[in-house]
Amino acid sequence: MLYDRSYMRMPFRRNSFSLTDKIMIILIVFFIFSSILSLFEGSFTFAGMFGCSVENLSSGYLWVFVTYSLLHETPWHLVLNLLGLHFITRHVELDISKKSFILFCMACVTIGSLFWISFNLDGGILIGSSALVSGSLTYYCLTRPNNPINLLLFFVLPVTLKPKVILLAFVGIELYGFIFTELQNMGKIAHSAHIGGIASGALFFLHNHSRSFFPGIKFVFPKSSPSTSLKNKASSEGHQSNVTISGDQKMMQAEVDRILDKINDLGFGSLTVEEKSILDKAKSLLRK
Repeated sequence: MLYDRSYMRMPFRRNSFSLTDKIMIILIVFFIFSSILSLFEGSFTFAGMFGCSVENLSSGYLWVFVTYSLLHETPWHLVLNLLGLHFITRHVELDISKKSFILFCMACVTIGSLFWISFNLDGGILIGSSALVSGSLTYYCLTRPNNPINLLLFFVLPVTLKPKVILLAFVGIELYGFIFTELQNMGKIAHSAHIGGIASGALFFLHNHSRSFFPGIKFVFPKSSPSTSLKNKASSEGHQSNVTISGDQKMMQAEVDRILDKINDLGFGSLTVEEKSILDKAKSLLRK
């Protein structure tokens, strides 16, 4: 009942050709094409059409709020963002539905460009998908704040860190870079775009998980057999909520089916405390 659906088997999504893979391929194609074009018409021709700048926006090129994320200045710039997409953004895609993931990507790059343009009205051009990587890192760390991550510092020293520590350090570095380098017209890193991506990831997390902060109320009326009551504690607030699951097997299956459909549409993070408890109860019954 619980595992007879394709989307409940994680290898199904991991082995498929994901949207993250398609994004990475598009970035590589754009980089190759822009590099070849720069040999004939100058290094800034392609960025001048699709990069985000005050000049392009004044010309009515509103698409640059998104298309700037498809361009990269150097191979190293591209490789760093590809690594971020592969190791971080991919996990965000696995957590949420396809429509939500597309909206997430659009929000990160758009808000990132809006943040950047707000502080760079005197000139410059924005390119790169770092805002999406920053938003993905934020969402990943907020959904898994205490899951340990093993890293090789300088590719040699093994280090274990919690995502919440990584996020705090990342936010601190970006704020420092924004205040002391970008606002002072020093350096070429678009810290404001990264901060816009961070804000997008945080807002998306709050939107998807706010429902779990407030337990819902659901009444189930058994027809022939008595019902069983379960009490679960909310993870962060310490509140208690009553979950009533009917002892009738058909009603149990119908409720589980509804929850699984919700996971398929909105992702596991959209479940309420009661719905997660129902799934746990159903799994325990199946093991008996």
